[in-house]
Amino acid sequence: MSVETFKLTFTLLSDLHAGSGLGGADVDAVLERDVRGLPTVRWTHMRGLLQQALVDRQRAMGLDSSQLLNELFGTPLAFGKSPGRSAVRGTSLRVRGNTARVKVYVSSARQPGSRVPEDDTLRRVEYLQAGTVLESLIQVPKGKKLIHLNDGKTAAEFLKVLLRRVDCLGKGRTKGDGRICMEFAPIEEAPQTDQGIGGVARPVNDWQHYRLAIRALDPACLAVTLAPGNLIPGTSFISQSGTFGLLAAAALQDDEKVARMFFDGRIEPGASYPLGSMKQFDVAQADALPYPLSYQSAKPEAQAEEWPWWMSAAAPRAPQDVLANRTGEKLKRPGMHTYLVSDDGGKTWARNDAHLGIRLRNNAGEVQRGFRAEKALFSQEEIAEDTVFLCKLRVQATDSDALQAFEGWLEKRIRLGEWLFAGRGGTPVRIEQASRVGLPAGTANEIGTTIRLFLETDLIARRSAQSFHTQLDRECLEDVFSQGGLDVQSAAIANIDDLSEPTIVHGFNVMTGAKRLPAIAIRRGSAAVLTMSSKEDADSLRKLLEARQFEGLGERCAEGYGRFRIDFAPGVCTTVEKPSKLAGPSDEEALLCKVQALLDKHEGCLKPELGFSATRLQALRHAVRHPGAFKDWSDAADRAIKRAKKQTSESLLKEIRLLQEKAAAKEGSPDDSVLRLLERFAVEAAKHVQRAPQQVTEGEKREKDEYR
Repeated sequence: MSVETFKLTFTLLSDLHAGSGLGGADVDAVLERDVRGLPTVRWTHMRGLLQQALVDRQRAMGLDSSQLLNELFGTPLAFGKSPGRSAVRGTSLRVRGNTARVKVYVSSARQPGSRVPEDDTLRRVEYLQAGTVLESLIQVPKGKKLIHLNDGKTAAEFLKVLLRRVDCLGKGRTKGDGRICMEFAPIEEAPQTDQGIGGVARPVNDWQHYRLAIRALDPACLAVTLAPGNLIPGTSFISQSGTFGLLAAAALQDDEKVARMFFDGRIEPGASYPLGSMKQFDVAQADALPYPLSYQSAKPEAQAEEWPWWMSAAAPRAPQDVLANRTGEKLKRPGMHTYLVSDDGGKTWARNDAHLGIRLRNNAGEVQRGFRAEKALFSQEEIAEDTVFLCKLRVQATDSDALQAFEGWLEKRIRLGEWLFAGRGGTPVRIEQASRVGLPAGTANEIGTTIRLFLETDLIARRSAQSFHTQLDRECLEDVFSQGGLDVQSAAIANIDDLSEPTIVHGFNVMTGAKRLPAIAIRRGSAAVLTMSSKEDADSLRKLLEARQFEGLGERCAEGYGRFRIDFAPGVCTTVEKPSKLAGPSDEEALLCKVQALLDKHEGCLKPELGFSATRLQALRHAVRHPGAFKDWSDAADRAIKRAKKQTSESLLKEIRLLQEKAAAKEGSPDDSVLRLLERFAVEAAKHVQRAPQQVTEGEKREKDEYR
């Protein structure tokens, strides 16, 4: 099914607040932010405004809007029913460029009948400054006529009508906040990329193996369960069934022959693990795996600052392979969202800590449309946009025509940049690269009579008593070998040393929508070292396992469970990719919060008459936002530093210098102007340490008046 892509551009005519529902630093309401740390407006908010515009239009014309809403924006998931797909899909509104100006408005409630502010009502709210340009992409089916629209408009034409009725975004729309000027233009149908399917690897055992690079265009909630509680837990990877679903759903829309291959078992995708936010890479050389549980590291040493080790900026220590050398030292195991990534064919590996942010939401739209009885607040875990997932799949190569049809369908998807949809709510994703590859080779330096078994996906292994195995011990391996038809004698295995953890696997029946009973599995990343009785036994078992790496062991292998690698030992990985900040205050606000904490710590040294109030902090905040007024501040700061060195408390001056050095050494820190403003603010407080009000000179009084 062909689609039309449009570029939506908004220019703010007034300040905008699109909140995240969270606070940070000394700001009570923080803007929603993207992976770059810039403010953003989520597509769900834009979709809600379009739905309200449709309802208002139909009500003004005396027409019902429910059927048209369902046709244009879909229906949510209900028990026993599949969700109706939305004809209009879009990405979040993101700031054009790499910078954005943010304001902080301060307000308080007043006492009845007077202008006196109420106690404890001071509130600070972040706003995106007027003049900022926001951009989004929207895809609709090409030429689709809306059945429940009498005038015969297509989905794209009717979308333009609704967009004209949207004049404000965010909070306070009735007061004039977030007013916009809009541009809505189609994107020419030029190919997004001229890259086809690369690689020349030949089929292995009648199967052709591929690797796909899938980029998330918006934050994705890859939910763990179907019916969660108030917090919808998410994973940092696309599961085997999730990968199958997003590819098969796209094939059903495009090519019936390719779709039949998915449901006939001729296409078997695996899990899609995050590569991070890579921009330039070759998918044929890229790889992503769960971080081995056997690679553990010592906790970082205590830092000089007053932070616990788990919040310090120090990088984790180099990992140790505890299966190769058990020292008895208590080491830190890798987390559930830690992965190994490589971009050079597995020669070197880097550690990637995928970051899951929490987003606060409500179901007001579903209540308004009658799908829910009452409003409720909930939150969900999301992985950041621009994350690249590496998908490994294989296709039966016995039918050359079918294989050619699959590759033609995949090349078209890559060339036109058509979206697929993953996770809760259908987050748009795009296939950027694809390549033919062979099976991965082991990396262990010394093989001999030992075989290292590393789980690439969760392993579901059941005992004869219908309970589940929870570790890769001898009993578990003997059961999965016998159930998989591998003729392995128990006496041939002299010893098994394993490091594994259990996990719970959830699922649901696609046809009925009912939940499956949870299964206990052995967690991905678990490993076991098998010591065989002789080299002949080791070579025989290794040959059997090499043929089953992609097929898997245990139960539900067709869904991608139980896949493994043999003789995989990546060595030491030194690169650490830091998690991205999804939401939080701006860098200036975080710095101002440090200023406030610094002054609070020394408030006993300040005279009440000359102490710094919230009003002065707000004055500093406005000075940060207006560079034109900075020069006077910086010049006055330089003069104040020279005069105040003798009067400044030694401990206070030391803390100011330490804070300066930390901020200057931090990559991407605020510029020197903000740091000098910090010093100016702290020095102004330190000037009056242990000094009486009458000791202030006339010149200092004039400077103080100018400051105010």
